Amino acid sequence: LGEMRAGKPRASIVLPTGAGKTVVFAFLMKAVLDEKPDARFLVIAHRGELLDQAAEKIRIITGLDVGTVKAERDETDAQVVVASVQTITSDARFERLGQFTVVVVDECHHYAAPTYRAVVDRCDGFVLGVTATMNRADGKALGKVWPEPCYERDILWMMRMGYLCDIEPYTVSVNDLDLSGVSTVAGDFGEKALADAMLKSGAGGEAVTAWLAKAGGASTVAFCPDTRVAANLSETFRAAGVTAECVTGKTTPDERRAMYQRHADGVTTVLTSCMVLTEGWDAPHTTCALLLRPTKSDGLFVQMIGRVLRLFVGKSRALLLDVTGAAEEMSLASVTRLAGLDKLGLTIRDGETMMEAIERAEPERKKASRTLRLDLFRNSRSLWAKSRSGVWYVPAQTCFVFVEPTGDGYRVARTQTPYRRGSVAYLSGELDIEFAMELAEEKARELSPGVNVSGKAASWRRSKSKATDAQVALLCRLYDGAGEDQARALTKGRAAELITQAYAERCFA
Repeated sequence: LGEMRAGKPRASIVLPTGAGKTVVFAFLMKAVLDEKPDARFLVIAHRGELLDQAAEKIRIITGLDVGTVKAERDETDAQVVVASVQTITSDARFERLGQFTVVVVDECHHYAAPTYRAVVDRCDGFVLGVTATMNRADGKALGKVWPEPCYERDILWMMRMGYLCDIEPYTVSVNDLDLSGVSTVAGDFGEKALADAMLKSGAGGEAVTAWLAKAGGASTVAFCPDTRVAANLSETFRAAGVTAECVTGKTTPDERRAMYQRHADGVTTVLTSCMVLTEGWDAPHTTCALLLRPTKSDGLFVQMIGRVLRLFVGKSRALLLDVTGAAEEMSLASVTRLAGLDKLGLTIRDGETMMEAIERAEPERKKASRTLRLDLFRNSRSLWAKSRSGVWYVPAQTCFVFVEPTGDGYRVARTQTPYRRGSVAYLSGELDIEFAMELAEEKARELSPGVNVSGKAASWRRSKSKATDAQVALLCRLYDGAGEDQARALTKGRAAELITQAYAERCFA
């Protein structure tokens, strides 16, 4: 909301599967309505399930009627409209929508597709992009259309905070599955070549055998590279006496809803699919993910496993069966890579959850902590700096947020007196360095509503405009002996950075 008030045309939010993206933008609508009761909202998505879920949650949270625009439905008069991107590419359908105060683009990482660009680039009003990942396997850049996220959480943060459940992973190695010869298309395995390799190796049969041994009849979703593998896997499960159904892009909406209900009721134990269930499918009762879709994309991997991480009554952890070749490729996305254990040369043991493995790895992480800290601070999208006294800090609008070493970790704090030495307010207990950094960056953003003070990529940092008279005068006061001519030669962005550094040295001396 701060981005909108600041007059920015676009903003983005990145939250992992299960974090409640729809609820977040529905509450944004409610907040806008408090200020502008006549505001209109448009939600754009590419799948019927996404539209239906958005409409239901928006009705509950805002109390407004929601119109739907897709295929033969053309409910354009509603204050909130959810629309299929495929439908509103038509000039006539788009024009009938009218004007909107806020446009929400669900799964906005699809913007690289021509269909999305044709619609989004025509929208007036404030545009909010929402996604679980801004990373695309094909490497297409999204930074030119979606600015740095104004709010972001990753899957590890959600799990640590208890918003998603822990995961117990197992690797199912298939001796005859050779991924080395599978072609790469747009940064990931080509679907047809991968499917051919899966079918040739008999991976489906080995996956079902592993599932029978490890899953114990758990409610399961299986991800496959194409419809042939999905159908074959479903048949293999049924041959083993397990109720299974296959959902594909050709499955009608009514058939899908019936399948989903049977799965939720426990009538169907396993749903197999080809990309259909990676987005827009909420099934918190599902406790096992079976991946017959090796991928090089961390984003796709997180989308797949995220489908089983939602909290549910009696569900303490989720199970992952990850099918790979006998010779595992280092380039593959995996839970080990997601947890950062690969950098330490560690793996997750059988029967161990990801969070347990991360805790076990803490001594090794501490050994590498000096290098790790430097890399983390340097690679962050926030502008971390280190004072002469050794304090790592990130600037907010009128204070500094910093991480303070403790006996075994770090805690997050902020200066209470704006830009002056004085008391501090502690914002956390003891955390590991990565978690502490994430929390500090979040607090810095919260303390700078509508202003990108801490971002390295903030446009004002790159401005060529000369320092203002007020900046010049302040620099001359803060830096004894600084010449006025020297100060006037600076850009506004560089002057602001030097002023911030001077205040930081006073705070952390």
